[in-house]
Amino acid sequence: MALPTLFANLSVGTGAELDANFAAVGAIGVIPCAAAGTNAITLTPAANTPTVSAYANYAIFSFIAAGTNTTVATARVGSLAALPIYKDTLSGPLVLSGGEIVAGNAVSLTYDSALAGFHVRAVVAATQVFISGTPTAGQIAAWANANTVQGQATTGTGNVVLATGATLAPATLLGTGSYTVATLPTPAAGIKGQRTFVTDATLASYAVGIAAAATGGGSHFLPVFCDGTAWYYG
Repeated sequence: MALPTLFANLSVGTGAELDANFAAVGAIGVIPCAAAGTNAITLTPAANTPTVSAYANYAIFSFIAAGTNTTVATARVGSLAALPIYKDTLSGPLVLSGGEIVAGNAVSLTYDSALAGFHVRAVVAATQVFISGTPTAGQIAAWANANTVQGQATTGTGNVVLATGATLAPATLLGTGSYTVATLPTPAAGIKGQRTFVTDATLASYAVGIAAAATGGGSHFLPVFCDGTAWYYG
């Protein structure tokens, strides 16, 4: 990659050639700006940055947001035209709807002549994820609310859904420690055949009561298994 003029090849250079090289270097850099406004943002390039007399394709302008947009937003650099700001999505660029640019956050805008507007890059930590629609067989419908995973009520054969406040039994119980009988996971089809240990068995040995229902209140350490509906010694 070379700049417009290679001075090494010249015996005498000109000021115009030097200016062209500086302009080329300026065009590939990010131009830092001061920002004012929320939904209509005005950017003022910092001192000693290249003069922006027209928008150039792929030019990037960076700034700290002065406010949080509440709807569609535009940006203008100096006295140039105000242009719409777009966010990049899986379905292509879409105009902003509110909250994409947050006051105090670092933002960069990239000019795109095909859009006659800017692509925005503003990283905001998401605290909520919303899912709409009905899950299909084998999917889990859930969303995050205040950093807590909650469920979406739905019906349909084969749907795997989480009810609000639901907990999931561990995939395997063997080797995960021990329980009192009262704290054993609730028997369910999903843990049928799994085994663990209880610390308060009432039998001294499961050999004399194998397959007897597990009862607590004792002081013995014994293995138990789940048949899907109850826990038994064995």
